[in-house]
Amino acid sequence: MNELENFGQFIRKKRIERKISLRKFSIGIGMSFSHWSEIETSKKNPPKNEILDLISQLLELSDEDRNTMYTLAGISKKTLAPDILDYVMENIYIIDILRFAKNQGMNKDDWDKFFEFVNIKKG
Repeated sequence: MNELENFGQFIRKKRIERKISLRKFSIGIGMSFSHWSEIETSKKNPPKNEILDLISQLLELSDEDRNTMYTLAGISKKTLAPDILDYVMENIYIIDILRFAKNQGMNKDDWDKFFEFVNIKKG
């Protein structure tokens, strides 16, 4: 994920790659042209999950791009990615795990080792 990219920039780039006009796109997701334009230019926050799902379908996003879209939507709203938030709330112990990691000062290398360990155990 490009660290400089925000939600609006990401969706705009994907929309243009698919050669979908702003007007056609906004109709496709059931939003007004002006409202979507303000989201795409980061003047308004990303839409709700239902609209994000429509965007993913309309743009035929890969799993990786869909995850990036959700992550950027969460960052824009200064919260967790919306597809993860419900999962965390349903599994509250995850908060304790994250707090432990924070208190231990875990960095990217530590998390990479953790993911490697999980993948070895899984495989």
